[in-house]
Amino acid sequence: MKTYETLQDIIGKLFEPYEIVVFWGKRGNGKSSLQGHFMSEFMKPRNAKPYVKKCKALCDLLNEFAGFNFHPPKDHLVFCDTSFKSKGCLSGNKAAYVFDPLSFGLPNDIHPTLPTVPFGQYNFDEASDLFDSHMGALATFVTKQFELSRQLELFITIALQRPMRLHKDLRALAVFVECVKKENIYNKYGRLVKTIWFCNIIRDNAMLEKYLDSKDEKYIDEKVQFVHSGNIYDCYDDKYFLPMFYKGFENTDFVLVKSTYTELTAQGFEEFSRRRTVEIPETYRGKKPKTKG
Repeated sequence: MKTYETLQDIIGKLFEPYEIVVFWGKRGNGKSSLQGHFMSEFMKPRNAKPYVKKCKALCDLLNEFAGFNFHPPKDHLVFCDTSFKSKGCLSGNKAAYVFDPLSFGLPNDIHPTLPTVPFGQYNFDEASDLFDSHMGALATFVTKQFELSRQLELFITIALQRPMRLHKDLRALAVFVECVKKENIYNKYGRLVKTIWFCNIIRDNAMLEKYLDSKDEKYIDEKVQFVHSGNIYDCYDDKYFLPMFYKGFENTDFVLVKSTYTELTAQGFEEFSRRRTVEIPETYRGKKPKTKG
């Protein structure tokens, strides 16, 4: 099993500079933290500098000869749709740039998008809803952005729990990293000093589907481990999605009803029917309530 710790180990050896990488696995296996490790590596000054230099050179050409007015970042090119901050003596204390995932796409006449920073590293977390395979086809301006991402040498990561929820148009372009487990290493003072992710690499969507059906390891291209020195959990907000649970409940308290035995009375049966039913309302399936009249 090979160990990959630095960006120099990863880019050009395990992945291309313009890769689309999907991190997936069960909850708690380290998808988001491994995604954070990649962001941290891209934000280290020695790693960020070559990307920033190439980005500026291309933007200067667009500004001079095509009349644009692009001013790219000067410190790093890492973008996320949550929140992330690199920490440490090598990477400094820098925040990733935020981007709206709904604005990621080619210019079009239907949906507003924003310019994509050349040579950028774009990171989508909990992306199953955004690219849900159950919701039908993705718009062409979205799929083409991914298909043509090599033109701008974008490095894209997508983290989700179930890879089959990612639309097939994107799965066809991606490399898959299954986060099997992670291990945190502490020093004698109880301080987290290192995190290790044990992962399976599958480079083809057809092989991924066969692996998911059979769990046969012959469909795995490579078993690897990634190593982050330091406390990766200090770098990102693991409660970022907390507000999603409480939208619209600002003035509402928790509903607290203690459990009781079902009384064999008319009133008991009525109370049971009120709480439990085999009739599932259409709204639970995501449909709008029917209007009367």
